[in-house]
Amino acid sequence: MESALTAHKNYMICMGRGFGKSSYCICAALYALATGIQKYVMIISNNAASSSNLLSDVWRVIEAPDTDFAHDYPEVCLPFHEIHGSFRRRQMYRGRSTQLQKNAGTIILATLTKEDGTPYPTSGSIITCRGIGSGIRGAKKGTLRPSLVLLDDLQDFESAQNPSQVEKLMEIINKDILPLAGKERLSVLQTATPICPDDLVEKIRNDKSWKTSIYPAIISYP
Repeated sequence: MESALTAHKNYMICMGRGFGKSSYCICAALYALATGIQKYVMIISNNAASSSNLLSDVWRVIEAPDTDFAHDYPEVCLPFHEIHGSFRRRQMYRGRSTQLQKNAGTIILATLTKEDGTPYPTSGSIITCRGIGSGIRGAKKGTLRPSLVLLDDLQDFESAQNPSQVEKLMEIINKDILPLAGKERLSVLQTATPICPDDLVEKIRNDKSWKTSIYPAIISYP
């Protein structure tokens, strides 16, 4: 998973329901943003509500005070703590606006510079969310384009059994998602649950450009 985040690879983790796949996406997003290895993270799920829930889980970690994460990465958390939930007031640091933002679909980390004027690795980093069927192509913020995409449970039982819907999902991944970084290289981490033969998971498993790890739903039968 780490190599997918840092070395621009496509990686899929297959697990059963309730195995914490979505938590992997949340941890991956926080790791990538807090360490500065990724500047623009996009979470894409089966629908807008599911992806928004994942973004809310990321926000709960960022806004929580006095946690290990907050102490380890104050440049991520402290600006949000100091604004006390009021994004209307302009926050300044070293004479410049931090430009931090938070709304239903996007979190933008504070723009901060060190004493020598160099920006923090996390400065101005973005995390946003989308449903698989809405507003993916051409996503960017200023000159920044998505550098890491987290795909979480894109298929449901109905779409997995419908060959045309499976092909449509593959087309969205190949034509809309994988080119998101433009001329730069994109890192992709996908979590999925196999549902039936010839579903999206099986299509991607047979694609040599993806690395797949599969975890058994049943370790051993009684």
